Parts: sequence; C-alpha cells; structure tokens
Amino acid sequence: MSTTPSSLTPPAPAQLSSGLGTVLDEVLCGLETVRVADRTMASDGERLTWIEKVTAAERRVSALKAVLIGEADEAGSAMRARHTPLRDWLAGSGQERPPTGGCGGVEGAGAGSEAEGAGRGDERPDQSGAGRGNQ
Repeated sequence: MSTTPSSLTPPAPAQLSSGLGTVLDEVLCGLETVRVADRTMASDGERLTWIEKVTAAERRVSALKAVLIGEADEAGSAMRARHTPLRDWLAGSGQERPPTGGCGGVEGAGAGSEAEGAGRGDERPDQSGAGRGNQ
C-alpha cells in the first residue's frame, strides 16, 4: 500500500469556480497592502523568506494561469464571451481596463500601481526600420 507524499497533496480542498475569483481578489488586495515602510526594518532572514514565498506564489500562479488558459482555449471562452480569439484577447488583456481600486478603498497604494505597466509589452524595441536595407 503506497501513500501519497504530503508535498503532492493540496493544502486545502479546491475552491469552487465562484470562489476562485474571490481568492484571487483577496490575494491582489493583500498585495496592495504591502508597503515599503513595513519592510524597512526587516532582518536579512525575513527578506530571504519573503523572496522564497513570493517565488513559490509566482510558480503557483503561473501554473494556474497556464491551466486556465488551456481550459478557456479548449472551451472557446474568448470567442463566445469577447468575440475574439483567445490569443488576441490575451495580447490585449489589461490594456483596455482602468485600475479598479476596489481593495477596501486602497487606491494606487503598494507596488501594484508602480509596476502596473510592467510585463504588458509597453516597452517596445525600436521598430522604425533602422538597420534594415533600403526598400
């Protein structure tokens, strides 16, 4: 009789799909409350522990994102809900929506607003044609 290692079992039962949005909202709200002033007196060990936790969270979020994209693609969700192919919706995702500020009245606080444009492709390499031959 084999037993499943505890590292492979989820820490809690999976949330229902309606609960997933709530959990993600809570995580985003929690991140908005992280302030520089709260980190300035941290020990070196605390900082390294935070980095380990953020790295673990980043991996879990990345994996969840991949699964959700696969499920949405298989179901044709973007075409039905947004009338656009999923790859096109993903390429524009986040660019058409203004910040909501719906985190308990905290608007623009924390690292989220500073890094809002990061990773969206806002910084594009020069595409003026420099370096190309005359056409």
